[in-house]
Amino acid sequence: MGVPGDIVLSLHALADMERAVGDLRVALFHVSSV
Repeated sequence: MGVPGDIVLSLHALADMERAVGDLRVALFHVSSV
């Protein structure tokens, strides 16, 4: 049972996007709290 590479790449891209959004939220929080 092999997983197509496209699905794996999509999951990795999704994880990267979520991480970027998290970083953005933290940055915005720091800016707004100053």
